[in-house]
Amino acid sequence: MIKITEMGTYLYPDSNGYIQKVVHTGLIQEKWKPVVDATIQFYQEQLRDDLLSVYIRGSVAKGGAVESVSDVDSMFISKTVSEISKPAKQAFHEIVETKFPFVNGVEIYGRPLPRLGELWTPKKRSIHHEMIKTQAICVWGKDFSDEIEPFRLPEMFAHVYGIEKELNEALSELAASSEFVPEEVKSYCTWIMKRLLRTGFEIVMIREQKWTRDLYLCYQSFSKHYPKKEPLMRRVLDLALNPSEDPVLIGGVLAEFKPWLFEEIRVR
Repeated sequence: MIKITEMGTYLYPDSNGYIQKVVHTGLIQEKWKPVVDATIQFYQEQLRDDLLSVYIRGSVAKGGAVESVSDVDSMFISKTVSEISKPAKQAFHEIVETKFPFVNGVEIYGRPLPRLGELWTPKKRSIHHEMIKTQAICVWGKDFSDEIEPFRLPEMFAHVYGIEKELNEALSELAASSEFVPEEVKSYCTWIMKRLLRTGFEIVMIREQKWTRDLYLCYQSFSKHYPKKEPLMRRVLDLALNPSEDPVLIGGVLAEFKPWLFEEIRVR
């Protein structure tokens, strides 16, 4: 079981109101560098001349990766390719599990350069531009960060736009079938609980005048403003770290949060 620990990093606006990036390649811990190198090699083998850049973000980029907890959040930019085949990704995940058992997976994700600026309505600016400009470091190829305009705090909203649909779909799926693969349920549990935590933070983000995706800090900031909801959000945090394979339990937590959360988003 993973113990809840106070950890994470906030990003703050500068004197002009622009969010400042705090990551750089020198922060990557020595033990995690071979995993990053293996990820770069995987993209090179899969995309060859189509590959333009590889970025790393999250705890690895901030030098705060925790063994058996942290994953490697990676993103590629290509000339034309938007997806890597599922068999190739599965084979790479198996290699990572064998060679780097302390890593909790590697996110394989990317976009072709012409689609990098696509908007996810109603978000006003590209989520990919946001990640590159404020959270990611280029570990291979061209760094496009300097070509992207800086971000202000109100432009960093993301999860509040989709959480109603995601929660409703989650509740429907969890209630619809009695045939679940335990590991798939646990993976789904981790995903939706992370969404709840980050949505909770976005509700208080402007009042906090800072930004984070780190789970404990999302819980901490939210609980400061909504102390009556602290026990429930702590339960969400625990399920994000120690996911359940029980659809009824997961659905119960989501259902308890749903009406209050939807109303609070509309008010804010």
